Amino acid sequence: MTFNYKHPKWEKLRLKVLRRDNWTCKFCGQLCLGKKKNGHSPTVDHIKSVKDRPDLAFDIANMQTLCKPCDNKKHAEKGRTGGVDIEPVCDDGFPANSEWR
Repeated sequence: MTFNYKHPKWEKLRLKVLRRDNWTCKFCGQLCLGKKKNGHSPTVDHIKSVKDRPDLAFDIANMQTLCKPCDNKKHAEKGRTGGVDIEPVCDDGFPANSEWR
C-alpha cells in the first residue's frame, strides 16, 4: 500500500499530532519549529508502519513527532545511520517502557 501524504485528511491529522506533541521530538526532546525557525524540521512518524498496519494509517495514537535526525535513525531507508527501534517517550521526556518510572 502506498500512503498518500498529500491527502487532506493526513495534512489535518499531521498538524494535530504536532500540536499535541508541542512540536517536540518524542525521542530526543528537540523542539522542531522548521528550518527557517530553528533548523530542526518536524516529522510525523507512524509508530507502527503503514506497510505493516494500514488499518492504523489515520490513527492518531499510532503517530509521534520526531525530528529529522531521529526519524532517519528509525528508518534505514531514509537515513544513513541505519534503522533502529526508538523507544516511545512519555510527555515528561522519559522512556515509556522504563523500569525506573
